[in-house]
Amino acid sequence: MISSDVVVIGGGVVGTAITYYLAVRGLAPTLIERHDLASGTSGACGGSITMQTKRAGPVLGCAIQSQDLYRALGDELGHDLEYQEQGSLVVAETDDELEYLTALVAAQAVAGLHLDWLDGPAARAWGDLGRSVQGASFCPTDAEVNPLRVVFAFGEAARRHGGRILTHTRVTGIRADRDGVAGVQTDRGDFAARTIVNAAGVWSSMIGQMVGVDVPVRPRRGVVVVTEPAPFSVRGTLFSAKYLISKRHPVGGSTANDGNSTFTGGLVLSEAVAGNLLVGSSREFAEYDVGAPVDVIDFIVREAVRIIPAIAGVRMIRAYAGLRPLSGDGLPIIGNVPRLPGLVLATGHEGDGVALAPWTGKAVADLIVSGAPSEELAPFDPRRFAEAV
Repeated sequence: MISSDVVVIGGGVVGTAITYYLAVRGLAPTLIERHDLASGTSGACGGSITMQTKRAGPVLGCAIQSQDLYRALGDELGHDLEYQEQGSLVVAETDDELEYLTALVAAQAVAGLHLDWLDGPAARAWGDLGRSVQGASFCPTDAEVNPLRVVFAFGEAARRHGGRILTHTRVTGIRADRDGVAGVQTDRGDFAARTIVNAAGVWSSMIGQMVGVDVPVRPRRGVVVVTEPAPFSVRGTLFSAKYLISKRHPVGGSTANDGNSTFTGGLVLSEAVAGNLLVGSSREFAEYDVGAPVDVIDFIVREAVRIIPAIAGVRMIRAYAGLRPLSGDGLPIIGNVPRLPGLVLATGHEGDGVALAPWTGKAVADLIVSGAPSEELAPFDPRRFAEAV
């Protein structure tokens, strides 16, 4: 049996960030991932680090801190993370969306986030947008990053600082005794550890079940369309207000044009460094199915063409789906599980995992080293789901 100070379960952007920050704090962590790094949610998502898409409150405050970490992270890890601050635009097409966006801008101004308001003509001139666009908000400091580069850079840096990264290793059980967790069982041997971090994202509920802990996280699927390199450039990331509304839409509802659809969604568009456009996105509860349904692709394409007419001449080369870990109340779940000492949860980030990863990694490392949660972690405490954990 191999001993480790901490075992981190999950090789996505959150798990690798936690492993890295633990290693630089002088601990000897072991990360266990059943496939390869970034093979789940982190490998099937965009790389938005956007503040204006966050509701004013604890997530926005932590996201601002996380972006501050990102600004120096490439140099710190020794890799080009393709971090670019080109801003983001949120467009409104209807009166209801204008009302929603106006309220969002006002709330974020109170929280200290500065946004520029563009009327219809100014918004449409931002990128030759369609006539349906009635107004928009612009955040000049919002950013994009390559999530694959972030994950692998965190992993490599963790190794340099003494961390162990085990891929293609399946967790089969968690051992516990009267003092709490005692180790992890895998198909490649057992690992003794008095601290275990469940950072398994959409699979965190399955990991929790191994020790009778009900982690209230379920997968929500999102589809993204990838185009050939476009003949025009996109400045920053473009969101529709419809997409932000869909993020908070009740289960079973739809914001698609077809009232019978089972998915919600709206436009999210960004440009990769190579010039390809990443066009999304949808939200749908489909268990663990990572297929990209034709009706969802059709919806995404129609949204894009209406808002950005020039995209009609750009060829689509592929589409893929990823699963986002959604908690019971839409906030991340980060902290100790009181009834099982040594078990730490770091999951439920839904679509904010990339943006919040550096802050989450540092906060979880601080929690483990200090033995006590900070006040910042209070809104994300697992104990808010008293009936579950």
